[in-house]
Amino acid sequence: MVTITLDADRCTQCGKCIAMFDGYCITGRSGYPVFDPLVCNTCQKCVAICPTRAILVNGVYAEKIDSTPVLTADELERFLERRRSTKLFRDKPLSRDLVERIVASARYAPNQNKNITVHVVTDPGILKLMDESALRIIRRTRRVLFGFPPLTWFFSLFSRNLTVIRRKMDRDLVQRGAVLKKNAQAAIILTGDKRVPVTEHSAPYLLSTMGLVAQSLGVGSCLMDALLLSLRISRALRDRLAIRENVLGVMLLGYSAEAIVNIPRGYQVESVWHD
Repeated sequence: MVTITLDADRCTQCGKCIAMFDGYCITGRSGYPVFDPLVCNTCQKCVAICPTRAILVNGVYAEKIDSTPVLTADELERFLERRRSTKLFRDKPLSRDLVERIVASARYAPNQNKNITVHVVTDPGILKLMDESALRIIRRTRRVLFGFPPLTWFFSLFSRNLTVIRRKMDRDLVQRGAVLKKNAQAAIILTGDKRVPVTEHSAPYLLSTMGLVAQSLGVGSCLMDALLLSLRISRALRDRLAIRENVLGVMLLGYSAEAIVNIPRGYQVESVWHD
């Protein structure tokens, strides 16, 4: 649980944190900020802007930022343009220290809620159970969508992607016989209470941050919606992992077996400007 507290001796009553959050999670009292734990979603922005580092996270003082740039925008862009989601992994174990470093980087995610738990699954037996659960769900879904032609026709009225969906299902069930990517070394599962404001919307920030750090360490990653769905549906699987909260996201980690030798060109994000 993340807690935000104040060192009143350091606070100069500058009012910056109050001005930013007054009336929401922070109110002013005699010039000092008062934090409302019922409303605070632990974004830690107040900690980041406090000029005297008077606001603490779990009793720990913030670290002053060195103004020297860590990397340039050009360097970051060169890193990002080489990044790809990994579909094929090498049969090479990840060290625990390496996985721990990737997972620990989630604390730097610019998300709005820090009360998210990261579950790390490296046990091959549990990974196999996750795969089998996802396959069962795909089989059941395939029977519902394509087992009765009149019903398939009805579903086609609401979706133009049934052909694509069927091919993906057939690939997993027939060609591969698996949902889990071969040789994936770890599954990262995010959980949290969706009733807490912005928790579900915060999860992608954690996944993105961990994926970027993994890439910088030479580790591939891949988001897995099929495993996410199976975890949300299967109570037995959640019990096996002792998951009591809502499942928010799933990502696989492993050394990439893909030879990425080109940077695709020609694609531009479609932008609509409203000046």
